Amino acid sequence: RGPGGAPPPPPPPPRLPGAGAGGGGSGAEGGVQRAPEVLSLFQDLRRELLGAQGFKRNIARNKAAAAATADTATAGTSSQGSDESGGQSELMSELLLKSNHHGSVERERKVFGPVLEQVAAQLRRASPASMASLGLLLGKVEVVLARLGDERAVLKGVRDWPEARVDAMREATAVHAELEGMRREMNEWKPAAAAVTTRAPRTSSTAAAIATAASTAARVARDEGARITNAMDRIQRRVETLERTADADTRRFIEHGVPWDKAHVTAVRHGTLRLAEQHMRVCLAAAAAASASAAA
Repeated sequence: RGPGGAPPPPPPPPRLPGAGAGGGGSGAEGGVQRAPEVLSLFQDLRRELLGAQGFKRNIARNKAAAAATADTATAGTSSQGSDESGGQSELMSELLLKSNHHGSVERERKVFGPVLEQVAAQLRRASPASMASLGLLLGKVEVVLARLGDERAVLKGVRDWPEARVDAMREATAVHAELEGMRREMNEWKPAAAAVTTRAPRTSSTAAAIATAASTAARVARDEGARITNAMDRIQRRVETLERTADADTRRFIEHGVPWDKAHVTAVRHGTLRLAEQHMRVCLAAAAAASASAAA
């Protein structure tokens, strides 16, 4: 007991762990700590208090905001697309107006337009009876078309221009000229300058001179035979190419009024027999020269 018979004071409370000497709770472990389970419990209670109506209002509000955003984006895209298309159209128009080539084509259409329409009408009415008459007609047309800077571009502006018929006429005329050239080459075949003769070289009495002449004749025969063989191979390949498309080409030419006959191709094939005959003559001449050399 204390003085005067008073009871003693109670003992001090125990200190908290980590407390300083002054009894304060200012340590790291004495601070405020996060409790995830408390936050989760609060969110669950909030959802229960709001109920279904609150969630519906939030969903409706979110949908309305999203729709407004989409409408704004669509309107912006549409206006942007229309602006871009309009801008591209204006850009193309401006480029065409400033293009020197476009201006040149327009000028030629104005200058040659009436003449080209007359030529087009003449081509549509034409009915040539032979390839020769077709060549004359096409030659006159080519004289007019040669004055154009860009034939295809200018002719696009000519009303009812028979483009398919003109192309067929050009192709048929070119093929016919090629076939005629091959026929003349075979019919008028000219041997090399030092062509082989069929007579044996007996003008000299010495064996050395006869052997030399026979050797020269054999060399010339080889060269001439090679020339003939190359010509025959070239003509044969071209004829085979034309024969593969002969039926289709004939139908197309007849459709456009071209007096084409695929017998022209057959005639060239038969003409190769003349080259074969010439080749045989060269071989016989070389054999005669070899015999003369052996007999000397």
